[in-house]
This record gives sequence, structure tokens and C-alpha cells, in this order.
Amino acid sequence: MHTERTPIYIRAHHLPNFEWAFKNGASAEAAHILEGTLNAQGADTHYFVDVLGEKGEHSGVFKQLIRGAFERAINADGETPIIVSADHKDDLCAAARYGKHCDEMPIEYDLEYLNGFARACLQKAVRTRRIDAHNLELSAEGFKRVILSPNPFISTPPCSEKE
Repeated sequence: MHTERTPIYIRAHHLPNFEWAFKNGASAEAAHILEGTLNAQGADTHYFVDVLGEKGEHSGVFKQLIRGAFERAINADGETPIIVSADHKDDLCAAARYGKHCDEMPIEYDLEYLNGFARACLQKAVRTRRIDAHNLELSAEGFKRVILSPNPFISTPPCSEKE
């Protein structure tokens, strides 16, 4: 019997976060992201406010929501569809207080992650389906195989920061 499963979306530039969550645990990666965001308060006020609110009041909720997003992916049934996307917000984007920064990210940045991930899937012989130029679908089982393998396309940003 075929059951329809709700897909899990992962924004392509969040792949390194999911890699670390799969390897180090959802709680550890959620704490790491929160710490990095709190440290951005002085350097990048726009990002800090967008994610945690004016005074960081959204910190606890943010950490809980991103931990939940990681746990859903980690614990997903092997046949659950995962869609890696360059243009669709995922649960990490939705966890932010306002969530505007993902809309401001240049799509080229996400496309580099998406295309690198697609190459990694090909190298690991993981079956994928290109929905369109910005979205790649695969099973949770295939996603786990790729995300848990050593992979330079995921572990390091695909492009350097532009000055």
C-alpha cells in the first residue's frame, strides 16, 4: 500500500548545518547555530534581529524549532521525500523571528550548494529527481547516505565571500 509522505524541504545553503546535525546530533548543532547567531549581535545587527528579535527574545524558541527540524530529518522514514531547494524556505528559515534573510540570499549561492549536492548524489549513486532548476528530490535514505559521507561540496562553502 502506498502512503503519501509530506516532503521535508532543506534550503541548499543549510546543507552544512544538516551535515553537522547528522554527525554531531540535533541538539549540539542547534546550540552551535544559536551561539553563532548570538555572537553576530554586534557584527551583523540585521541578521541578529531577523533571527532572534530586537533583544534576542526569540532565542529559546529558535533553538527549539531548529532542533526539531534537524530531528525530523534525522528520524525520517527512509522513503520520506527530501527536497533540497535553492528557492524554497525550510524549517530553519521558518524558525527565525522574522525570516527575511533567506529571501535576501542570492540564489546563485544556494544553486552552488544544490549543484554540489547533486554531484555528490551522482558520485554515491543515489537516485534523485530534478524537479526544476532550483529543486532536487531524493529519499531520506539517499539523503542520509550522502550527508553522512565525507563530502567537500557540503562541508565547505562552495564560493568565497565577495568583498
